[in-house]
Amino acid sequence: MLLGPFGFFPALAVAPAVFLADALDGLAERLAAGAQAEVPPPRGRTPSQAPGPSPAQVAFHRALPEVLARFAACEDSVCRREEAALLGEALSEHFALEEASGGFLADLVERAPELHESVRALEEEHGALLEALAPFAAEDPGVARPDRGSALRWVQRVQDHQRREDTLFERAYGVLLDGAAEA
Repeated sequence: MLLGPFGFFPALAVAPAVFLADALDGLAERLAAGAQAEVPPPRGRTPSQAPGPSPAQVAFHRALPEVLARFAACEDSVCRREEAALLGEALSEHFALEEASGGFLADLVERAPELHESVRALEEEHGALLEALAPFAAEDPGVARPDRGSALRWVQRVQDHQRREDTLFERAYGVLLDGAAEA
């Protein structure tokens, strides 16, 4: 059987995967049902090339606090390993979408070039966050498992990262990720 990038068997992550999928589906439905702010495209783009995160990315951002809370609540290394494996795969995919050519972070820079250095710092942090998560998901019994305190510190790093990303979005687009206009 093939192992995922964090070395877990997909069968071990069925329950957490269902949780994440349910959380994202529910948030995507709420997002689709709610009004979204109309953000004009940057110069040179048509409305069909509208900037900003996709609905799936917004749903992921909205689901992230719940997913992080679930990881932080794990009191044993088995739970942390399973949650970290799922979280690592989801974050890897999410970061790849954000960093892709023409992706969300590129849109931020296109819309507000003065944010280039801040966006670059966020991109660089993606790899560091994934690297710091990897020991939690390690399958090797010989590897020391990080404790709950380490998990809580990692969650705080992700939350800080998310706040900085949200702030850049608000600065570039003049709207909050939930669609409200900036005051």
